[in-house]
Amino acid sequence: MTSNSLASVVIPTYYRNDQLPKAIESARDQTYDPVEIVVVDDSGERHAESVATEYDVHYIAHERNLGGNPTRNTGIEAATGDYIQLLDDDDRILPTKL
Repeated sequence: MTSNSLASVVIPTYYRNDQLPKAIESARDQTYDPVEIVVVDDSGERHAESVATEYDVHYIAHERNLGGNPTRNTGIEAATGDYIQLLDDDDRILPTKL
């Protein structure tokens, strides 16, 4: 029996609560296991917290808006997986991507 290495899906978000659930669900619905999902909220207002709390994700909120690349870096630094998949909040990944 082989155990798979943890894969981390990092989702930076900025005021897209209408799109974020579909991104999280696409990461959650992977055929690969185990997967951790890291959501980094760059709004500076914890705008995505209400969405993130509905799912089993690691939620990180920036205290102020830093921009896309710093937000991705925050997620990468927080990720604990051996592999990292970046996923924008308005995008989806196919179930067999990982």
